[in-house]
Amino acid sequence: MSTRQAQIHALNLASPPEGQRALRRIPAILLALSLIAWMGALFPGGFAFDDSQAILDNPYVRGDQPLLTAFTQDYWHHIGDAGHYRPLASLSLRIDHALFADWSPGYHLTAILLHGLVCFAAGLLAIRLAKTTREAYACLVGLAIFAIHPGLADAVAWISARSSTLSILPGLAIALGLHHLLKTATLSRFSRGAWIALSLGTALLLGLLGKEDGFLSALFPLLVVARLGGLREGRVGILRDGFACALGIVVGLAIYGYLRNVALGSPFPSAPHAPLASAPLGQRLHVAGAALVEAGRLLCAPTEVTPNFRAQDWSAISKPVAWLGWGMWLVCLGLGAYSLRHRLRLRSTEFAAPLALLLAPLAALPVLQIVPAGEIFAGRFLYVPLLLSAPALGAVAIHLSTKGWRHSRRTSLALGSTIVIAATISCWAAAKPYGSNVAYEEAVLRRFPSDPLAWNGLGLAREEQGDVAGARAAWRFAIDVDETYGRPHSNLGRLDLFEGNTQSALLHFQAAVKKGAGNPTAWSNLGAIHLRAKAFEKARSAYERATELAPGMSAAWAGLGRALLELESFEQAREALDRALRLDPLNTSALRNRGNTLLPAPTKRASEPGLE
Repeated sequence: MSTRQAQIHALNLASPPEGQRALRRIPAILLALSLIAWMGALFPGGFAFDDSQAILDNPYVRGDQPLLTAFTQDYWHHIGDAGHYRPLASLSLRIDHALFADWSPGYHLTAILLHGLVCFAAGLLAIRLAKTTREAYACLVGLAIFAIHPGLADAVAWISARSSTLSILPGLAIALGLHHLLKTATLSRFSRGAWIALSLGTALLLGLLGKEDGFLSALFPLLVVARLGGLREGRVGILRDGFACALGIVVGLAIYGYLRNVALGSPFPSAPHAPLASAPLGQRLHVAGAALVEAGRLLCAPTEVTPNFRAQDWSAISKPVAWLGWGMWLVCLGLGAYSLRHRLRLRSTEFAAPLALLLAPLAALPVLQIVPAGEIFAGRFLYVPLLLSAPALGAVAIHLSTKGWRHSRRTSLALGSTIVIAATISCWAAAKPYGSNVAYEEAVLRRFPSDPLAWNGLGLAREEQGDVAGARAAWRFAIDVDETYGRPHSNLGRLDLFEGNTQSALLHFQAAVKKGAGNPTAWSNLGAIHLRAKAFEKARSAYERATELAPGMSAAWAGLGRALLELESFEQAREALDRALRLDPLNTSALRNRGNTLLPAPTKRASEPGLE
């Protein structure tokens, strides 16, 4: 037997305690790797896409609403409900705002730390659950790939996407605590079942409060129970622990459903603006297959990381990609079948890799349009599937590195260091689009040069930088690309209104309402210009429509109150202004109008049109 074969044989036969002693430092190394790889998000580390709306324009995040308000309203309630119930994300942004105010690198730092903690906790759990050193190495190598994979830029470098890490971190932390408890404490049958139920229910609840697809957070304590639970005690132990797990899951789901129903009016996750909601199942699966192809490309060759995808980006899928998409569905089914057949037994000495092949495709199902979901594809959708596939990826990497190639420890270290450095450089490059609005939209337009939403966003970014002429050009191009798109009209109307071109502004706002009848900002803008023109009845009607579409928009309620004051509907005006102040206690226009019965001078918060 050669020296190399002897090393591999010894690795395979190493006992778990010996492996744990040898691997004890690796979770900390994973944490350090993830922090170094994604530190590029701090430079320049600005706000991108809708970060400003989620943070600076959000009364809850600014601390103007009670702390528990996050559990009673939609994540986007302040500009229009979107079916997103994510209290943990709102709470984390509020804490960041209290620490960093409008200093954007601080928010990026928190997002990077959350990803690092996921890697650290997953590494600890892998070591504690692995039966052999070989299995532990496979999990840890896969987690190293996960920690520094450039394709995860959307989930790590973008502030608003931190819900991906928040949906999985609670389950990992609770699983570590449950493992320590079951391993070290002497528990009666009742207390053991109670702790298992509490752990499963809490992990599931917190995962769902992080993001709608956070139900997989309960998987980690479930694996702990399977490894240390009643499987060793035969049928009675299986039934006892199985009942405790089921009870915890049911209770967790019930609490989440109740909270979500109180906040959003429905206990079930839904996407009211799903782009494929009206499409038949076959078409949805067809498009989702193409999204799987893009996910596979991003996993294997993350050289072109696109920050955003739109529904229209998938409207013209070429036939080769379409067939490849259906092939990807078959691959996912094949992986599941292989996993179920090939040593998928939790008492087996090596079960992590086959289990990963089963769970990774399952983790992607919530966003694959079997039930109409929101976005068709985004890079952050890879976060949980890539984490769960880490054991399989690590096993493949180890197999490729040891098969047919003899190399010394020094050579292995040099090769590994080279890969880490290359991945770090790629992560820094992938994080750049999330450093500013201009960089974000330009990155989208490099991939989809005729995307009207990206051109509209680029116009807003240029306006923010003081390039008014460039902003106008971008908005006009967006209208040329898609004549049915109304948001550029709102923004052009704002500029015209600011420059004193009232008639042109009115025409743009009317076009925005006509082309985007469900857009509350467009109606609020129309109400603002009617107020300026002293057409108070028309202003009231426009503002009422805006508040119907977005009950959490404080500026629309303030504008409605001002219009009602002029129409001498004082009681209704007070109700509207009180509503505006409940939503945003710092709304200066509402504060002024609330104490007057005469029309005050125009103020910025009530009359200035909103950004689109």
